[in-house]
Amino acid sequence: MSSEIRLLAEVLRCVPSGSVWHISSDSWASIKTAFGDLLFDNSGDWQVRITDENRSAVIQKAEEEEVAEKGIHMDIESEDQTTLFQSYDAMCGIIINAKFYNGLNPDNIPDDLEIGLG
Repeated sequence: MSSEIRLLAEVLRCVPSGSVWHISSDSWASIKTAFGDLLFDNSGDWQVRITDENRSAVIQKAEEEEVAEKGIHMDIESEDQTTLFQSYDAMCGIIINAKFYNGLNPDNIPDDLEIGLG
């Protein structure tokens, strides 16, 4: 598993229930097939609401489909619209909310990724 996939899985494990994962519509053509009922579309980007009930399925799909390497631009916002995670250019640029970052398991934060704190 790549460093990017490992980090994204950790972020998805830790975001609060009700958070929304936005994936830019230019990411890859098979997103609708891969995520199916987990997706809803709004303003041209794909979105997944992460809940306690679907979290395991979302993480499994994200790992299987290698979304970290296919998602051109992604972000995750909490229900109160706090941006917890942002990535650009298939996770070449990563920004994580500093308070949220402190709650992540350091064992799942790869050393080879440059992560900015916001």
